[in-house]
Amino acid sequence: RSVNTCAIATAILNQYNARLAEIVNNYFANFISGSSDKKNDSLTDAYINYLPDEVLDMSTGFMLHDIGNVLIPAELLKKKGKLTHTEFAIIKTHSYEKGADILEKNGINNPFILNPVRYHHCALFVGESNCYPEEKLPSDLPAYVKICKLADIYDAMTSKRAYREALNPIGVVKDIFLKYAKKDVSLQFILHSFLKIVGTYPAGSILSLQNGQMCYVLISDGPVVLPLTDSHGAPLTAKPEPIDLADERLDETTLRIDPQKPLKSPNEVYDSLPTYLKETILN
Repeated sequence: RSVNTCAIATAILNQYNARLAEIVNNYFANFISGSSDKKNDSLTDAYINYLPDEVLDMSTGFMLHDIGNVLIPAELLKKKGKLTHTEFAIIKTHSYEKGADILEKNGINNPFILNPVRYHHCALFVGESNCYPEEKLPSDLPAYVKICKLADIYDAMTSKRAYREALNPIGVVKDIFLKYAKKDVSLQFILHSFLKIVGTYPAGSILSLQNGQMCYVLISDGPVVLPLTDSHGAPLTAKPEPIDLADERLDETTLRIDPQKPLKSPNEVYDSLPTYLKETILN
């Protein structure tokens, strides 16, 4: 999960970084030219939000965000029933206490690494429940910490846990959007970067094409899919090549998404999955 969260959060961070730089650079160019019609090309790359070395440090923080769990009793992390108040209090210390202690004792004092570890369970808006430490206000959190939390939530909900099965990525994206939409402006910018990366068609979901085939979403951007069945719904016997549905050459074919059929999770279409996908996805 640490690798997943790191990959998702870093992709969101890069999207956020690029989009913010584009907006600010356009503003600079328009401000200098005095017109929205004429832009100063020399200002195209004048502003960079987070530098490459800073992004690398933040990605390290994403990877280590849950390192404090190594000091939490395994029986608590794998408990299937509801945690008691005392047990939950112990679990909470994995971030702002135990995780931070591990890094500091190993001489890691870089805030880009420490902050995701300490604060990835903090509230992203005033009044958000079950967040900690409570004294940390949403306005105190840098963007990369908020990005880490969204990525961690998404991965946690779409991963199989000891106490529950993995949830449908489509429903998870919807739940996250509904919870954090219409809050402060900076959070909305981060949320839209999250949606741009995770996509309307989240990786790991199953969609239908107009020719009747079902496909597994490999990459949400596109999306890039892997066909699972033939046009009659029978599982493919040979492993197919991925298809980028954004390819304009497919516009005149039936290799297009069928908007009338909803996205599904692999669990919902288990019998239609090829053997290699049953083994690699569900196990």
